[in-house]
Amino acid sequence: MKITKFSFILACIYFLLSVCNSSLHSQCMVDAGPDLGICTDKEGAFSPNQIEANVTGGTPPYTIRWEANHPSGTHNIPNRTASYFLDDTTAIDPGIINQPYDTTPVLFHVVVEDAEGVECRDSVWVTFSSFLLFGIGMEVTIQKGETTTIHPNVDGMIPPLTFIWNPDYNISNVNIPFPLVWPDTTTCYELTLIDGLGCVFYNPVVFKVIVDSTTNVSEFHPQLNLLPVYPNPARDQAVVDLPDPLNSGFLYVTDRSGTLVMKQTQVGATEKLTLEVGHLTAGIYSIVLIADLADGQKIYEARLVKK
Repeated sequence: MKITKFSFILACIYFLLSVCNSSLHSQCMVDAGPDLGICTDKEGAFSPNQIEANVTGGTPPYTIRWEANHPSGTHNIPNRTASYFLDDTTAIDPGIINQPYDTTPVLFHVVVEDAEGVECRDSVWVTFSSFLLFGIGMEVTIQKGETTTIHPNVDGMIPPLTFIWNPDYNISNVNIPFPLVWPDTTTCYELTLIDGLGCVFYNPVVFKVIVDSTTNVSEFHPQLNLLPVYPNPARDQAVVDLPDPLNSGFLYVTDRSGTLVMKQTQVGATEKLTLEVGHLTAGIYSIVLIADLADGQKIYEARLVKK
């Protein structure tokens, strides 16, 4: 059969269109979306509460698979897979049901296979902002004219943190974690925290300062527990004698302005705690221990002089 020039051109065009059409249909693309920051409220609810990916191209229907391999934080528990964090690892927009043990971002991979067996994949980092609330509220009794330090009862979240104490009444600075206060009347100070992801934590009546206006100065004894610290003054190290028996606790060190300079959020059941203070500048510092004891929660304070 004789092939004309026109027939040859048509055949070439048909071939090129077939190749292009096949190429277009085989090009599967998945977008896992931008990296996510997820806030956790006091009830444990997540916002946003799902990952929203999108698939284009390829030949539907698609098979979806989400993958993750994140440390569990415990040596005898295997790494967490996607099924621990997501309600459906075969959905394109799975819901979030669990968070990691700390604020380390979790890397998720989404793998999509189309009807032709062509795979495409993408990944997304998800950072969870969570907090640890210790105690419902704390209180201290002072005499009118006395000054004390108030403390947050929350830890965690993603730095940098913005502190907002309310009311702005006889307080050294409403935007630091450990301000000094000297109220004339009993006052409940509340705290709002905003972290680096924009997550907001609010807890009413974080710290209640009770003013005892009936006690004379010579008779006044603060309702705080003293914490033995030695040597004092200290140059490189300071040893803190912890109350016994101590179940757990949170220890903070602040300078005279109330600015946090050191913290140890997991103080265990031990008799002594050694603080490395060599990096601190010379001056007077406050040490605060919020201790969980067998008979309840107590606050211990000490003053440390750094040479």
